Amino acid sequence: MQQINDLSFTIDDRVVILMEHQSTINNNVPVRLLMYIARVYEKILDREKLYQKKLVKIPAPEFIVLYNGNDPFPDHKELRLSAAFKNPENGCFPLELVVQVYNINHGRNTQILARSKTLDSYSIFMWKIREYNKEFPP
Repeated sequence: MQQINDLSFTIDDRVVILMEHQSTINNNVPVRLLMYIARVYEKILDREKLYQKKLVKIPAPEFIVLYNGNDPFPDHKELRLSAAFKNPENGCFPLELVVQVYNINHGRNTQILARSKTLDSYSIFMWKIREYNKEFPP
């Protein structure tokens, strides 16, 4: 299976956003996004400059997952790469990646959905499908 993140882009050459949409909770998302961001940086950075003395500035990443599955899930939760580390010593992690997970099911995170008509419409659409399936099971 080819690994591709749902969406990544830069804003004002300062933020790389990796966004995924999921209908199931996957606690491996931080590990996957670590691999994705490494590939993004490989594509946008000049490798030759990495061997020079001058510090190469890179866009700061932001990691977001939009969740719309059936399992109970809070409005917001952070998933951390450090949760996947084996035998963490003294709780000190030399590498961390934090993923912001937002529940976009109908009636949840209304402030986020109100900012995007498309996302709000999608949330309503999925809710109506689920309601229809309850009334008329397949």
